[in-house]
Amino acid sequence: MTASEIVTAFEAGFITENEATEQGMVETLDDLYSRLSRERTYRSHASSRHGDLQRRHG
Repeated sequence: MTASEIVTAFEAGFITENEATEQGMVETLDDLYSRLSRERTYRSHASSRHGDLQRRHG
C-alpha cells in the first residue's frame, strides 16, 4: 500500500493507528505523514516531467 492509501484508510477509520504504522513500516504516524508528503512531491515532479516530455515529443 502507498502512504496515501494507508492514511486514507486510517482517517476513514478502517484501520487503527497501530495498523497504519505497521502497514507503512514506520515508527509513528508523523513518520507516515512525512512519507505521504514525500510521495506527493515525487508524484508532482513526475507528472510535471511527463508533461514536459509529451510537449517535446508530441
